[in-house]
Amino acid sequence: MNNNLLSLKARLGAQTVKLMDEILEKSEGTLAARMLRAGEAPFENVAAGLDINDYTSVLLIKDFETVPEAAVIHELLHLQRYWVEGVPQLIGGDHAMQQSIGLIENSLEHLVIVPRQSGFERQDPEYWDAGSRQEWEEFFPQWLMLDRSGLPFKRRLLMAWLRTHIVTDGCQPARKTDPLSAPNIDPTFRQRGGYPGSR
Repeated sequence: MNNNLLSLKARLGAQTVKLMDEILEKSEGTLAARMLRAGEAPFENVAAGLDINDYTSVLLIKDFETVPEAAVIHELLHLQRYWVEGVPQLIGGDHAMQQSIGLIENSLEHLVIVPRQSGFERQDPEYWDAGSRQEWEEFFPQWLMLDRSGLPFKRRLLMAWLRTHIVTDGCQPARKTDPLSAPNIDPTFRQRGGYPGSR
């Protein structure tokens, strides 16, 4: 176990440490951690990320002193799925398909990860509230300009909705920025699932 991972582990709650130990045992200690480099793509705007291949995995941390535990839990839950549970991943067979299939894989993965994370002892509601608020504040001005019948719109809407209502349950500031809860939204819009053309 490298020094960065030891330092990070010392700041985590018991439930998160147990999850990390489970992953370390299964991976025979190949999990490591390092600091994110400035502007490192595609992690420019995250507190934590994950660099994973068939043999090693590295937790990428923006700041070891201030990283929210929720961000660490999130990445560890991905690792638990891949390495402990052996869940297969969708990967594009050619370069043209990699991004589209990657988006689908990411959406499917988060449908499992986000509800699981809500059960952890250190949910860090302020962290998730800030993320949900940012998601909706960026999304709402684009609402009328986006193709609301397409998969990208539906995927982003549903994932934002999932995070708002599961992980930030009871966190009022996030819900105040939820456009589907606004009093001036056409009620039929909600009934149709929040976007035109939904089933």
